[in-house]
Amino acid sequence: MCGYATNHINPCNGQKTTTVKGSNMHLFIEILNWQGENVNEYSTEALPQLEIQLKNIPEVLQYSGKSFELRGVCSYRRGLSRLRSSIGHYFALCKRGPHNWEIYDDLLKKPKSVKETTKVNCEILIYTI
Repeated sequence: MCGYATNHINPCNGQKTTTVKGSNMHLFIEILNWQGENVNEYSTEALPQLEIQLKNIPEVLQYSGKSFELRGVCSYRRGLSRLRSSIGHYFALCKRGPHNWEIYDDLLKKPKSVKETTKVNCEILIYTI
């Protein structure tokens, strides 16, 4: 038994159904940086992170006939082992207008402005309509 009660009375019969519904207003793009032609050369746990200037990230993407605008970047500061699964720290960089960015990091007391020339390790790009 899975231990899940379907209606808080009857136990589950051992099968669960998961339904995933995507948003047609958001794009979340995970960045994996394989170098070279052999995609099996690296484990996803040890892939090099893509470091890029904020100004060089495409501001608009066309997908399924819709325009999506860049809203932010999720960045990850790796722990000492340098593996993706190591205990590190995530923070967000949010786009505030054409050339303005702010960093949101729970290690900081308040949001901080950053220049668009700032280089960041990109983990996830966030776009919305």
